[in-house]
Amino acid sequence: MSSTTIDIKALKARYTAAGQAHLFKYWDKLTSAQQTTLASQLASIDVERVNAVYKTATQAEANAKSSSSSATENKILPPPKDSLLDTAPGSSGLQSARQAGLHAIAQGKVALVLMAGGQGTRLGSSAPKGTYDIELPSHKSLFQLQAERIIRLTQLAEQTTATQFEEKASDVHNDDSSNGKTQAVPVSALMAREARSIPRSPLGGGQHCVGGCPPPQRRTVPVVPLGGGQYCVGGCPPPGLRIIETPSPEAIASASDSSLLRPAKKQRTLSVGASAVDAESLVSFTPATSYTWSDQGHNDHIAAAGVPWFIMTSKLTHQPTIDFFNKHNFFGLHPADVVFFQQGSLPCLTEDGKIMLSPNGAVATAPGGEGAFYSALRAPLEAGSSDTPLSLMRFCGIEYIHLCGIDNSLVRVADPVFVGGCIERDAKVGIKVVNTTSLAESVFYSLDFLETEVPQFEEQMAFHITREMIPTLAPNASTGELEPITPTMPNGMKLELYISDVLPFVDPVRLAVQEVSRQEEFSPLKNGKGAESDSPETSRRDLLALQKTWLQSVEGVEVAEGIEVEISPLISYAGDGLEQYKGRKFTEDTVIEV
Repeated sequence: MSSTTIDIKALKARYTAAGQAHLFKYWDKLTSAQQTTLASQLASIDVERVNAVYKTATQAEANAKSSSSSATENKILPPPKDSLLDTAPGSSGLQSARQAGLHAIAQGKVALVLMAGGQGTRLGSSAPKGTYDIELPSHKSLFQLQAERIIRLTQLAEQTTATQFEEKASDVHNDDSSNGKTQAVPVSALMAREARSIPRSPLGGGQHCVGGCPPPQRRTVPVVPLGGGQYCVGGCPPPGLRIIETPSPEAIASASDSSLLRPAKKQRTLSVGASAVDAESLVSFTPATSYTWSDQGHNDHIAAAGVPWFIMTSKLTHQPTIDFFNKHNFFGLHPADVVFFQQGSLPCLTEDGKIMLSPNGAVATAPGGEGAFYSALRAPLEAGSSDTPLSLMRFCGIEYIHLCGIDNSLVRVADPVFVGGCIERDAKVGIKVVNTTSLAESVFYSLDFLETEVPQFEEQMAFHITREMIPTLAPNASTGELEPITPTMPNGMKLELYISDVLPFVDPVRLAVQEVSRQEEFSPLKNGKGAESDSPETSRRDLLALQKTWLQSVEGVEVAEGIEVEISPLISYAGDGLEQYKGRKFTEDTVIEV
């Protein structure tokens, strides 16, 4: 947007009324290019909101300081007892929650939102943290680990649902047989109970998929390009609908050891044969309303609704993240299943609430924290577009959202137990916690809550103030010319919102809390190499240690002391799918891969 198309006089009047007239004090000293950039920024900033955020944040800070010495010092209350999910190992609620979660995933009702705006600065890299290699034997990045877990989870959901449909078909067929009827049972009659329509699309060779089509409220529209080769899920029927062909147990059992084991320098790569997801079999479907079970033809094909992946980046990591996914062919995911959107930023402020300029003459900004997720979901995906992440979710029939961070190597993305437990509880918000002082960065939301309730109280949530040394632009005392200033003491504030800031506004009755094992689900990557905790070394150690326990839970499996075995997420999401290794002894470093 050129400054010539912006009414500078009106812009000055608006900022003067908001008490921010100082931004134009040195306007004439800026170059034409700097004026264009600054005018465009100022025109896009909601300066009244900035002032309101500053007022709320400073007032909350003052209140916190005044109450810290009182008798009612900021007590942290435990969650209501009724909010705790009964999902401990061996508990009665575990299997029920898991089935509810898998069912919702198979119906295409669950989306995953990933907070991936950070750079690997502490790791010695300016690249997006999700591109980081924690030096697993496979050298998979954090992004790839999560992508492959999504693929495996989709398989599990569709396999579970397909089994349920087969059981229902058998029950109906048996009922008809007892009445002397032998007619084929329309799948549409069965799936209508699940509020789903039926696809009728050839897979090649006269085969058709069954059970993976979108709910009736969805409609088929052309895929909409978002730029950079990316696509929005609004054009998918449903997002990334694909056919997954898994190797049969017989095929796995008949494979020779020589075909399963492939040495790789100092380690072995254990393959299960055919790829669990064939890139050539990614197919989209047009819904149909009539299709019979007897026409299905090929039971090995399972239609997967998929888990749409919304990745929240920052200004600095947005394009590098898109480039990384393009370079790696989206790690086997359908591009239409992945939506990139940027978290919001706020101007940096002086102690008295004045917007600061950066050394290049533009407004100095900083990310608004992980809590910027709430407003980012309602922001346009592109300038001039009416599409937002929330509108795409609503259009595609998403009802539940799982939010997690990129820097947890053990995260169970779209965890069916967690999601299912929250669904059964009819929760608006759910959180995972570990035995620590902070959240495990894993949160559940209902779409209705994010869409209709958060905007009602969002202005009441107080941003947190961080005082930092912020490079700025100021006139030289002698010449009056503007020049960059690098402070040696904190000279300004950055404002951040936390994910947990929403919790005080949630009705306790509609809150769900799941306590999970740190060893199984939480190994954050916060510090650089060599740190005692939360480092690349501890992330690597914890993931391999967890996968070793999965293997050792299988009858007869032995892993020699000091041997490392890495299991691809395409093989196992959370310890599942390992029965074929019964009785196997691992005596050298191995990667179990598809």
